[in-house]
Amino acid sequence: MDGSGDNQLSMQLTRDVEARRRMIMHAEREHQAIAAMAAAAYLPGHLQLPRAPAQLPLPRAGLQPDPLQNDLDEDSGFESGSESD
Repeated sequence: MDGSGDNQLSMQLTRDVEARRRMIMHAEREHQAIAAMAAAAYLPGHLQLPRAPAQLPLPRAGLQPDPLQNDLDEDSGFESGSESD
């Protein structure tokens, strides 16, 4: 062997290492940008708190719920318990 194979392998490894280094640098920049956006979201005056859930009124004492209907509306397209033509 004259060493040319070793030289080619060394050059390929160098290119691979450089490509990996660039990918890592790019990922680090993305991570820093995301971290900066997240930090900015929590700055005073910029924080957006979620709205409180809607409060439904409680039923008054003595009221009973409507009984459930066994038959569906005629407009629904479904037949009720009795067959009709």
